Amino acid sequence: MTALSDSEIQPGIVAYLEERVLRLSVSVEWFNGRGSRHGPPERRPFLCVLRADDFCRWLPVTTEAVSGSGYKRLPLKAVWKSGGDQNCYGNQWIALAQYLVDGANIYQGPVAEFARASANECTTPASRSLLNQDGVDAVNQQVEKQKRRRTSAK
Repeated sequence: MTALSDSEIQPGIVAYLEERVLRLSVSVEWFNGRGSRHGPPERRPFLCVLRADDFCRWLPVTTEAVSGSGYKRLPLKAVWKSGGDQNCYGNQWIALAQYLVDGANIYQGPVAEFARASANECTTPASRSLLNQDGVDAVNQQVEKQKRRRTSAK
């Protein structure tokens, strides 16, 4: 297991982050959609969509196409995805369809906090899971569309 370095945290990188670490950090903000529920914190894949100096923004991804409430999620197209490691959950990043959980579900804050939350990341720097710029742009468009639904979850 190789945690992300601060310099690796750039738009398009995907990593398994400890959601509990992020939620307990006083310097990380997290938001969800009005009317949606956050489940218990877990170790899950997140996609970085923004990096500005020491600030970054991440959104969780899932293999479930539809939420429990029937919301159809944004698919992350196979042509947008690369990297991954067969020893990391059987390389689910490439092997399975992936979806954005919700454009209103955002975690953001200092880069160092997200590097810390990646302590149990199962890829190596040479095999990191990535989403290309077209994919990042599509996700950021969804974030913009969902901004009215966003509420602070802290």
